[in-house]
Formats: sequence, C-alpha cells, structure tokens
Amino acid sequence: MYIGFYSSFSNLPSSRIISSSRDRCNRKFLPFQRFRSRSNLSCTLKRAERYTSSDWSRCLLSLPKSIILSRIQNHLFWTCCVSLVISLLHYFLKIPPLSPLPHTFLGSAMGLLLVFRTNAAYDRYWEARKLLGGLAVESREMTRCIRTYFHEDKYHRTRLRLVMLLKLFLVAFQQRVTGTTDVVPLRSIIRSDPEYSDSSHAVDIFADEIAHSPNPPLFVLFQLSMQFNAALGRDALQVVQRAKLEWQIGSLTQVLSGCERIITTPVPLGYSRHTSRFLSLWCFTFPFLVVHQLKFLTVPVTAFVGWSLFAIEEIGHVIEDPFLEGNEKLPVKSIISSLLADIDYLNKLKVSRLVG
Repeated sequence: MYIGFYSSFSNLPSSRIISSSRDRCNRKFLPFQRFRSRSNLSCTLKRAERYTSSDWSRCLLSLPKSIILSRIQNHLFWTCCVSLVISLLHYFLKIPPLSPLPHTFLGSAMGLLLVFRTNAAYDRYWEARKLLGGLAVESREMTRCIRTYFHEDKYHRTRLRLVMLLKLFLVAFQQRVTGTTDVVPLRSIIRSDPEYSDSSHAVDIFADEIAHSPNPPLFVLFQLSMQFNAALGRDALQVVQRAKLEWQIGSLTQVLSGCERIITTPVPLGYSRHTSRFLSLWCFTFPFLVVHQLKFLTVPVTAFVGWSLFAIEEIGHVIEDPFLEGNEKLPVKSIISSLLADIDYLNKLKVSRLVG
C-alpha cells in the first residue's frame, strides 16, 4: 500500500508536490488565516516594572519621594533628634567614650531579626501571588468549560447566567480582599443577563443582596453551584462534566479561604514589637559610639544608619498585607480586570470549522 501511494507521486516534480500540499493546507486552515488578517490583537503580555542596573541614578535622585522614607520619617526624625542631643551634650559636657562591643555583638542578632521579619513578610506576599495565579487558572478553565459544555443554542440563557455569576464572583473577590465595597460594578455585570436587563429593581435587589451578605464571593459561589446543579439536573450531562465544574468551584473556594487567611493572620505582634524596640534602642544609643570622632557629624551619620535599618524593617511591614491597593502591593485590580476581559473574549468566541 505504501509503495503504491509513493509511486503515484513519483512521476510528479518535487516543486509540484510541495505546492499542492501547501494549497491543501491553506484551504484547510483558511478560516484561521482570515481571522488573523482581520484581527489586530496583540499576543504579548504587558511586563511588570522591574529594576535594572541603569536605574540606579533615577532611584537615587527619587529618594526624597520614596514611599518607604515617608513611612519611616517619624521614627527617623526622633532618632536624629536623639543624636543631636547627644552631640550637644558631648560638646558642652564631654561625654566619656563607651565600648562598642555591646553594639557589635547585638548587631548580628538584630540583622537576623530583620532578615527573618522580612522573609516572613515576603513568604506571605509570594503565597498571595500564587493564590491569585490559581484564581486566574480556575476562572479561565471554568469559562472554557461553560463555553464548551453549554455551547448549544438551548443553553444560551444558562450560559449567560453562569458567565454573569463568575464575573460577579471575581468582582466580589476583589472587593473582599481589598476591603472595599462598591455596588456599581455589581449592577453593571448583573444587567448583562437578559433576565435582569429590563428590570432595574431586580438588579438593585440582587446587587444589594450580594453586597450586604457576610461573605459576598462565597454567596456568589453558592449561587453558581446551584445554577450548575439546576442546568445539569435538567439535561443530565455526563458525570465527568458535573464533577469537573464542582471541583472548579471547590478550587475557587480554596483560593478565597487562602486569601482570607493571609489577611486575618498577621506576623506575630510580639515578634514585630520586639524587633521595633530592639532596633530603636540600638539606633538611639549608636551616637554614643561615634560622637567622639564625628562631633556634630554624628547627626547625618546616624540618620543614614537609621534610614538603612528602618527601611528594611518597613519593607516587611509594607508587603505583610499584599492585597491592599497601592504601591509595593499586588495589582489585584488589574489582574481581575484582565480576567474579566478574558471571560468576555472566551464567551464571545465563535467556533471555527475547518474547510476540507
């Protein structure tokens, strides 16, 4: 059989064989070529801002506008005041020199405390980012399953209802973890369902019910599960499909619970307070070690040392709660907006058939 198949092409020139194969491939994937020619979609991801070696001058010049510096300015101000008082006392009363050994020995312990404190905060930051990554995976996968399992025309209203509930979950999740409350985006999403588009009163009732529930995203997940059961119960879809959708709802519940755990469980206060007290006393007594050599230069030197150590401690405080909006935080809002756009795109995507 293979010999006969080969002999049928043996009398044709190689260029003809290649061109005929290319023509068949072009006809086969013609819908995708037309879609590609009509679309101007960009396939590249917008990369997050990263530090590069060439940014050293900009970072140095922007030090007065630093967010970390603004957060530690009160602590740093009083440290400079203490160093100024010590410099004045030495100028008028000649303070006797002190041994640097206690600060030398305790400096290593203080460094370990700061490193452990910052690492503990970064672990929380990275865990939160992984949870948001899991949220992206499960929401996109659920959208794909909804679009695949309910693609027929008789499931049109059911599909719109499920997509609407999934988008409501994402918005409610964002408001839950960021500590905000806004009914306006909930109402706009609910109006996308044809059943609610003509009744503003029903939209307000449903949106208020979500916003005033003790746990809005969990409430929406419950509604989503009930809609799945109602749709699957009427038409008796396969058991594997039912298990797949229920597993995705369980995964979204795990993501929500993990984020709530990070928000409600801080780094132990005793550890944070001891680190702050230790660092403050170490910096307040540091001028006694250098005032004999530096005189009034003790103030700027102490300010530099205090800024270096206080900033390390404050970075841990900033990233300890990664869900709050602002600089040095996770971009929760932009991540949710990207997921909502992906859901709309997948829901409106038409299935292309290959032309034989």
